[in-house]
Amino acid sequence: MKIAEAGNGRGNQEYADYLQSDRWRKLRRAVQQRAVGGRCEACFRRPGSQLAHLSYDRIFRELPYDVLWVCARCHRTIDEKG
Repeated sequence: MKIAEAGNGRGNQEYADYLQSDRWRKLRRAVQQRAVGGRCEACFRRPGSQLAHLSYDRIFRELPYDVLWVCARCHRTIDEKG
């Protein structure tokens, strides 16, 4: 599922607002701390810099294992395969 389809038809503005929420910041911080040495959890070579969804099934209520701390390159790859 792509971002545009995420949240059962909810708009992209709602998703953009969610990415600025305290809940998202806490999730981001927890997953970043989980990543060994702050490294990308996909390639383990580059420093991570962002969260990537593995699934949008629980959009707006993700669990830590629904996302990975990844570098921009791996995030693009994950999104393209999505």
